[in-house]
Amino acid sequence: MTDKEKISIIVPVYNVEKYLKKCVSSVLEQTFSDFELILVDDKSPDSSGLLCDTLSKKDTRIRVIHREQNGGLSAARNSGIEVMRGEYVLFLDSDDFLHREALSSVYNAIIENNADIAVMSPVSVTDDEDEAPETEEAEASVLFGVDALLNRNRESTSAWGKLFKSEFFENTRFIEGYWHEDVHMSTRLFTKENVKVVFVNKKLYCYRQNPQSFMRSKMSPKRIDDALFIFEDSVNYMRGLGNHELITLAGRKHVYMAKDCYFGAKDIGDKARMKKAHESFRRVYKTLDKAGLDKHTKRLFNTFCNIPCVYTLYEKAYWLVEGVFSKIFG
Repeated sequence: MTDKEKISIIVPVYNVEKYLKKCVSSVLEQTFSDFELILVDDKSPDSSGLLCDTLSKKDTRIRVIHREQNGGLSAARNSGIEVMRGEYVLFLDSDDFLHREALSSVYNAIIENNADIAVMSPVSVTDDEDEAPETEEAEASVLFGVDALLNRNRESTSAWGKLFKSEFFENTRFIEGYWHEDVHMSTRLFTKENVKVVFVNKKLYCYRQNPQSFMRSKMSPKRIDDALFIFEDSVNYMRGLGNHELITLAGRKHVYMAKDCYFGAKDIGDKARMKKAHESFRRVYKTLDKAGLDKHTKRLFNTFCNIPCVYTLYEKAYWLVEGVFSKIFG
């Protein structure tokens, strides 16, 4: 790796010809200019690959990789990691875009705080929005990685919208072929010894609510299998670290996901995966610290653990009673 650019921006590209120009222009219009933009065409069947080549002719900072076969989001990111030259790396999804001060904000935050990771806040935009909302000045906050996972978990478990030291990826790659690969990566990066994370606390990453996007796809057998593997793997990884709070956090996220997988499998009539999801739930729930769960949640989870088919009836009955009490005493 050379020191040619300060930041490498890696953008996986697949079926996004509608959004790619905006994504790329948002990078080229940054107030921070010392970057390379790596567009990874993941064997897209639409015109996205050709568009990558066209866009690269407009600016020498754009590099294009055409993968020989489709490998998914993680494989595309890994292809970019293999050739990146920056001291830092940022992952940008191709249907999203950046506020023009995004790079300068996260880079300056890392330098000023001697941090390893800088996190920008996301802001949701609609499918047809192309303008980043104005940002307000906000004071940055600094946490060590474990504290970041515990206290700001939602912002810490995605790969996008963060500036990482590139050296983190010298011997690390995204797990390929799975949904929720960000969870797998974040548990490893944020728990590195003494890793320092600065939260910029400014809405600089524009997350597009694209109804056709990967994460908004409906439940499928593969999605169920992947979710159960990734989230239980996270629990086991945290157990290996021996941090009780992290184990509890990962365990609670897993049981909610396993429950959703069970009912997702039920919706598609997949009894084998209903059983698989229930068994995964039971394995983790039986060892989970339940002290922080409220009485209602514990009753629901105990019901699901023992007789999952009764869970929905119990939940409906609970909310019916709550509704009646609310009307009478509310």
